[in-house]
Order: sequence, then structure tokens, then C-alpha cells
Amino acid sequence: MVHKRTVWKRVWDSGAAYLIRLAAFHALDFFAGKAIERAQFQRAHGYPLKLENPESYNEKIIWKKHFDRNPLLPVVTDKLRVRKYIETLLGKERAAEILIPLLYATDSPETIPFGRLPRSFALKANHSCGMNYLVHDKDREDPKKLIALCRSWLRHSYGVFKYQWAYQGIPRRILVEELLAGKDGKPPCDYKFFMIHGRCRMIRVDVDRFAEHTINMYDCGWNPLDLTLECPCGELRPRPKNLKKMLRLAEELAQDFDHIRVDLYDHDTGGGGVLSILAS
Repeated sequence: MVHKRTVWKRVWDSGAAYLIRLAAFHALDFFAGKAIERAQFQRAHGYPLKLENPESYNEKIIWKKHFDRNPLLPVVTDKLRVRKYIETLLGKERAAEILIPLLYATDSPETIPFGRLPRSFALKANHSCGMNYLVHDKDREDPKKLIALCRSWLRHSYGVFKYQWAYQGIPRRILVEELLAGKDGKPPCDYKFFMIHGRCRMIRVDVDRFAEHTINMYDCGWNPLDLTLECPCGELRPRPKNLKKMLRLAEELAQDFDHIRVDLYDHDTGGGGVLSILAS
């Protein structure tokens, strides 16, 4: 027997339902003047969004989403194209040292060669945020279910409902990457460097993103910042040994943007593996 919630989710995720939601969203957005964005902002931050005259950091981020049209934004937002961008900036040899190895990329999930892939790997959609699935042992996974999951990712545009124009025109692909994991099998800490005019202003550290997710914020001297976040704070972590190296790398990758977030791993092998760079 199929649970009612499962049936509803299948209907909600179907292509036809998505098109209906998309049309309704555009209509409401056009006639109500970004009412959804304003309501979400008020609910999240407790004060009204001043989009016409932004003052706070959060308001300026929203302003950039709507009005910044830097042509590089779709490039670095695309998890596939950003690899070429990094190669152009750093050179192929340096880029190869820090990029997570790409095992396969396709717009047809049915072609993923599961038999030739290593035992563990990561599935990702290149055109979105949060569409990831970690395969720790492929022998325990059903390839048909993985293919269906990837198909559902390809049906959806992340950018529309998030007001992120740079995501909307990305040719959608499924990426298969090498799985980075520590000795405990968990993903390494995710270090996110917030760069403003080429300089780091704060660092976000995400721990155990796919289970008991915690977030802590630090300044560039590794002093903790008291900020309210969407996830609970975890234990304070020691200053990473590769922090200076990661800061220099973030500065190189941020040179063409007034504001960008550079996401890096400082994994067990000692290198700073690039997860992605996100401009905002």
C-alpha cells in the first residue's frame, strides 16, 4: 500500500504540477510586486524588506538577486561550467589539484554507468542548490531509484522560486563526482568564505550537512561570531591548518566580483578541494 503522503509528493513533483506552480508563481509575482519575496523576508528576519533602498546586509543580498546582472554569475553558479572558469583563473594544473574529480556528466540519467563507477560517489544537479545524494555503497542502492531521483531534479528550475535569475538559464545536467569523506564516513567540514571586493569578511562552517547539521560563523581571524542562523550552532572548531591557503585561494577566485561566496573543503588529504563558488 502506498502512503498518501508518497502519492501527494509524486503528484507535487510531476512535470505538469511543476508547470502549474510555475505559471501561478509568475502571475502572482507580476501582479503583486514580489509579494512572496517580501513576505518570506519579513518572516525570516522580522523586519520589512526595503528593496528600493537596502540598508542591511540581508537586504543588499536580496537587491543583488533582483538587479545584479553580472554575466559571470550564470557561469559560476553552474557546477559544471564553474570548473572551466576555475581552470581559466588558476591554470589546468592548479585547478586539477583542488577540484573534486568529476566522474561523469549527463543530461540523461539513464546513461550513468553505475557498473563502472567506484563503490562510493556523489550525485549532484548542476543547476541548483540542495539537489545532492551521497552513495556510500552502490551495491546497496537501486539504480532505478537513483535515475528517478535525477530525473526529478532535471524537471525543476531552482532559480525561479528563489528569485535567482542566474540559475534559470543553466543547461541542466547530472554530475557524478568522487565522494569526499572522512574516516568516519561523513563529509568533511564545508568552509564558506564570504568575499566582498576581493577580501574575506566572514567564514561559515557547516558540519555534518546531511545528518545533524550545525553551522558556526567566524571572522577571518577565526574568532566566533554571534549570529542567528537557520541551523543550530555546533561546537567551536579549531582553526583549520590550511586556513591561510584557503583564504588566498578564495581571494583569487573572488577577483571578478563585488560579492561572492567561495565554498571549500579542507579534507583529510590536506588540500583545499573546491566544492563550488557562488556569487550573490
